Amino acid sequence: MQSPASANPHYGGFAHASILLQARLFVQAGVEKIRLTGGEPTVRSDLLDIVQRLNRLRPLGLKTIAMTSNGLTLAKQLPALQHAGLNALNISLDSLQQEWFEKLTRRRGHARVLESIRRAVHLGFDPVKVGH
Repeated sequence: MQSPASANPHYGGFAHASILLQARLFVQAGVEKIRLTGGEPTVRSDLLDIVQRLNRLRPLGLKTIAMTSNGLTLAKQLPALQHAGLNALNISLDSLQQEWFEKLTRRRGHARVLESIRRAVHLGFDPVKVGH
């Protein structure tokens, strides 16, 4: 069964067209960095398309396409997102210790988040910031 977020790209946030329109207006006004965040961007079925379309704003002055993620499903998406134009990441890691991570987040996935961080660094994302 699909989650509401993956079935509906409008779930919990802005519609695809709205994101792109606002991004274009901000870039035309001089904004050089756009960060995708809010909820968890990687659950959006249209994330790759959004990044590709944002990448088309580079000739207008956009320099950085960044994203904040909890890192749980990010590792497998990183190569495609990088190819689409994503070049900076913030990944949330609530604890370096697995048991504390699970207590704080109330879910498993510590190893997947660490793998996302390692993969992002290996692929050359710049910067890769880790926070909580």
